[in-house]
Amino acid sequence: MKIRLSLSLAAALFALQGSASAGNFSGCGILVQDGGGCILLEVANGDRYIPDDGGGGFPLGSMVTITGDYDPTCASICWANVGCIWSAVTTLGCSNPIGTNYCLLVNNSTGAPAIISGSGSDSVSANDLVLSATSVPDQFGVFYYGPAQTQVPFGNGFRCVDGVLNRLDIVMATANELTFALDNTSPPSAGGQITAGSTWNFQAWFRDPVAGGASFNLSDGLEVTFTP
Repeated sequence: MKIRLSLSLAAALFALQGSASAGNFSGCGILVQDGGGCILLEVANGDRYIPDDGGGGFPLGSMVTITGDYDPTCASICWANVGCIWSAVTTLGCSNPIGTNYCLLVNNSTGAPAIISGSGSDSVSANDLVLSATSVPDQFGVFYYGPAQTQVPFGNGFRCVDGVLNRLDIVMATANELTFALDNTSPPSAGGQITAGSTWNFQAWFRDPVAGGASFNLSDGLEVTFTP
């Protein structure tokens, strides 16, 4: 109820202000809440924007894409450090060059949530997909994948992959980034063979002893459909 009241107040301010747009906006990030109860879009570099649709009603921690008109000069009670997004439209998930992000995120001891991405390509024959998770503490971690999606509390975060899980080799994060070069010619199990046309969901798990609690956390999920 507190969030709804705060959003209503913010919406009223938006309606009263009126302002010239500084250009079209399209951004992918996480829905967060400031100390005043406003819903903000936080992007990878830490910048925060105020969407006038309140994040479309999606839960805090959701990875979303927001489009609209960007105004860097707006004034608001919300604690954003960049500006407003007018006529905002929020959709769940983010389309990356490779795959689509999904699932809730929880901050780890770096002060930010870990976000998974892919580089290279989704081509099976090219076999050049590299998985990466940023904002990860410099600890041991592992990427794993499976055929289905879920969203259940696990450790200090959420498990986003379901079905028979395939765990890749353990790696060490450096400079707050965990990376792994996937070799689809050598799957961790016969059931984890990646083929053209198949869809798999990837996630990073990592140790986080400084955070306390369960002492581990996870990234969001990345859905990838592979091509020939």
